[in-house]
Amino acid sequence: MRYLRQFVIILFIAFIGEILNKIFNIPIPGNILGMVLLLFALIFGVIKLDYVDEVSKFLLEN
Repeated sequence: MRYLRQFVIILFIAFIGEILNKIFNIPIPGNILGMVLLLFALIFGVIKLDYVDEVSKFLLEN
């Protein structure tokens, strides 16, 4: 269940990036915007690394 929650968090942030891309017509892909949002959320402590750590490692390895 923990993996599913972590995966949903990552997908939700990527989806927010897609929405921002469509609303503001930014020439940067939405998934990149989502990952930048995830980076800022991790830097500012909005999301703890433990919330996405294991799934992100899995996604990077495969």
